[in-house]
Amino acid sequence: MRDLTSTLGTAPRDAGSFVTWIMHTLRIVSMRRQSRLDLGRLDDRLLRDVGLDPASANAECSRHFWQD
Repeated sequence: MRDLTSTLGTAPRDAGSFVTWIMHTLRIVSMRRQSRLDLGRLDDRLLRDVGLDPASANAECSRHFWQD
């Protein structure tokens, strides 16, 4: 299982790069959250259209924001 650290690496040491890294991290977390919320709103027919079954979609929606 990959987590946020393995996806983004460790935070840089200088202040400018650190701020950029934080903004990038927040953007990724926000996109994951929104994608999982959107996935949770799909009905069974739409899930089948994208090649997912309800159990797989539910498992993805249940993941924490730091999990890739």
